[in-house]
Amino acid sequence: MVNIILFFSDQQGKYLVPEERKVAFDTSLERTILKELIKGSNKGYKNTISQGTKIISLTKKDDTLIVNLSKEFIKNHPGGADNERMTIFSIVNSLTEIPGIRKVKIEVGGKTYNTLKGNVAINVPLSRNRNLFNRDKKSPPNEILKRQMTLEKQGRWLDAYLLMSDDENNTYRKYYDDYVKEMEETKSLGFLQADFVVGGYTLDPSKKKARVKVNFYETDASGKKY
Repeated sequence: MVNIILFFSDQQGKYLVPEERKVAFDTSLERTILKELIKGSNKGYKNTISQGTKIISLTKKDDTLIVNLSKEFIKNHPGGADNERMTIFSIVNSLTEIPGIRKVKIEVGGKTYNTLKGNVAINVPLSRNRNLFNRDKKSPPNEILKRQMTLEKQGRWLDAYLLMSDDENNTYRKYYDDYVKEMEETKSLGFLQADFVVGGYTLDPSKKKARVKVNFYETDASGKKY
C-alpha cells in the first residue's frame, strides 16, 4: 500500500484541491497516481480527466515523464479554458509530486497535439503550476512552521505536508508516502508528544531559505519543564 496525493478541481474551476488516498501500488508510482486520478475524486471534488480515458504508456526521460493517453482524453473532454487548465495541471501537479519528475509531456495515441481542445497548450513538457494552489502566501516562516508542527502533533499528515515548500529546487521535501510513514513511526515512538515553542527566524542571503528557532520541552519527575 502507498500513500498518494491527487489534485482535482474545486467546483469553481479556479484552484486545484488535494485529496489523499491509500491504495495498492501498481507497477510504478506514476501509474498508481494516474490510474487513481482517472477514477475521480472520493470527496466530491470536480473530476478532471475525461470519462473512458485509458493509460497507453508512461515513459520517463531524465526529469520528464511522457504520459500517453487514449483518444477519449480529448474526444470526451467538454473544453473551455478553465476546464482544460484544471485537466492538464491536475495531471502535471499530481505527477510532479514525485521526486525526480519536474515536467510532464502529455500525448494522445502516441501523437503530440498543440492544445487539449483549443485553449491550453500540450505540445511541450509542462512544469508544475504552483499558482493553482490556494495557499497562505503571507504568513512568515516561523508561523508556517508552528502550524505544521501543531498539525503533525495532531496526526494530520496531509495538512502538515502541504505547508512544506513544494518548489522544485527544494531538496529537503520527501514524497508523501515517505513522509507519512516517517511521521507514523515518529508518533509511535512518542517523539511528537513534546511541547514546543517556535521563536523567530532569519533569512539566508538569497532570501529563499529561513532558519527558525524552536525550543522543545520535556517534563522531569518533579513536574518541572526543561
